[in-house]
Amino acid sequence: MCIRDRYQRRVHGDKNIKDSMKYSLIILSLYLAVFALASGKTYENTVNQVFEDIVNAQFINNTGATFINIANSRFQNNRDSKYISISNATIVGDQDINCTKLSHVSIDNARNIRINDSSFISVSNFTNYQVFNIERSQFSRGNKGFLDEVSNTYLDNILESKLEHGQNLTIVGFTYGVIKKLKNSQCTGCNSTLIKKSKNSIVSET
Repeated sequence: MCIRDRYQRRVHGDKNIKDSMKYSLIILSLYLAVFALASGKTYENTVNQVFEDIVNAQFINNTGATFINIANSRFQNNRDSKYISISNATIVGDQDINCTKLSHVSIDNARNIRINDSSFISVSNFTNYQVFNIERSQFSRGNKGFLDEVSNTYLDNILESKLEHGQNLTIVGFTYGVIKKLKNSQCTGCNSTLIKKSKNSIVSET
């Protein structure tokens, strides 16, 4: 009987662990896609330029740029820029950016960011942010921001933030924040966080 119990626990596992593995696989596939990028052409130190329909390129230290329909590329240390329809890309160290329709994009160490209508994105080490209409993504180590209409997403170590209309979320660490209208989700480590109108969800502190 004891062996059977151990076997069933091993087969079924904990929901949180399964969700973590699922989203980790999503992010792994994202990074593998980005890792395969070709070097391509480099655009750097431009001001108020529009870049459109470009594949396999690097964009470094540009200010006031508009990036439209860019794929398989890398962005680094750009400022005050707009990203529209970006896929299979990495964004590192950018500031004051507005992003719409990202797909399979990794963002790291960004500040003052706004992301709309995107899926399969990984965002880490970010601050001062606004996120709307996101699905099948992962956010790690973020602070001082707002998330709205987020679904099927993994949130890890979020600080001093507000989340509204979250569905099918796995949250591991949400501190000094506010969560409203959480549905079919699990939140562990929701410390010093105000929870309102939670439905079919498990919320606990550490």
